[in-house]
Amino acid sequence: MISIRTSMDEAANSNSASSKEGASGGWHEMLRGGDRVLIRPIHKDDVEMERRFIEALSPQSRRFRFLDTLNSPSDALLEKLTTLDPLTDVAYVAVVEDGAREFEVGVARFSTQADGKDCEFAVTVLDAWQNKGLGTLLMKYLIVAAQKLG
Repeated sequence: MISIRTSMDEAANSNSASSKEGASGGWHEMLRGGDRVLIRPIHKDDVEMERRFIEALSPQSRRFRFLDTLNSPSDALLEKLTTLDPLTDVAYVAVVEDGAREFEVGVARFSTQADGKDCEFAVTVLDAWQNKGLGTLLMKYLIVAAQKLG
């Protein structure tokens, strides 16, 4: 656990060789296989990007994430996923650039109870981006954020 925590701290502090802070407040990371992603906090204006991400998941991945067979998320769900309470919620998206537009390939989030003792979390990666280390990387960012929140 100590070595994992050290690498998580390095990633979150942008001190690792693979992580550089980007202009948009995120961190550029290299995945297994050489793909590069930008990991950044999710924003309220990411609603349509989040919708496209959820709709691009395979039915199995959507079921694993939402425990339901939804095909397209409701506006209410999208608002819940992109509007966070900074005292209890953290969410990061992993994006790649497609021209001038960002394309979401992964997301990780947690929400704590008001007492800070219990937490729910989720990590979801597009099927084509699985097995590249992205889910593990997103989880590391969540753990560091949770530690900072206490």
